[in-house]
Amino acid sequence: MLPSHSAMGQVMRFVRSSILGAGALLAFSSVAAADGDWQTVSLEDDPGITIDVPAVVGKDYLPDDKHREQGDVMFFAVTTDNGGDLSCLLSRTKYGKMLGPKDAAAKLASATRNLLCTGGDGAVNITVGESRSLISNGFPAGECAASYTDSKDKNSGWISSVLAVAAPQAFYQLTCEVRTVSQDQAQAEWVLHWSGEVAHIRQSLHLPAEK
Repeated sequence: MLPSHSAMGQVMRFVRSSILGAGALLAFSSVAAADGDWQTVSLEDDPGITIDVPAVVGKDYLPDDKHREQGDVMFFAVTTDNGGDLSCLLSRTKYGKMLGPKDAAAKLASATRNLLCTGGDGAVNITVGESRSLISNGFPAGECAASYTDSKDKNSGWISSVLAVAAPQAFYQLTCEVRTVSQDQAQAEWVLHWSGEVAHIRQSLHLPAEK
């Protein structure tokens, strides 16, 4: 099955530590991105898996060896000329005794999927803005978004948006985050600048059919 609430919190803390420790932001020139502002990239170890990232990222979407070993398969961080930062991470978890595809699919079909967006340690004032189950690439999936404050961080405003897919071979999680100095500002950045871009990235994720 999917991890417990405590374990899910540890998973999300790991995802966020990967995002926050990944280096400098790249400039994303257009908030309302045109087709030319995107590039379709593939994973190094599985070219059948593709996703759109901002063109300015170039090849910097590839994680380093350390993060690749931890299951990160794509990462980028960008900022716009209007201000505001966005980080997106695609991670892959291989199935095992504690996580199988059928149990993962069942969890994503229920409100338990909200733990993907609300499991952060130290988060308060959590508001889940969207949560639903769906089919992505023909596989069971779930998505959620939450706004909250992390009292331990000087950039306390936080929007977390997650798409999780229970594919046959592995569990994929696409996490995109907006971080600012306040919860109100993070929500404004999300609505004005980033929700459309994240929707584009989510919809572009292509996972091949079961082998």
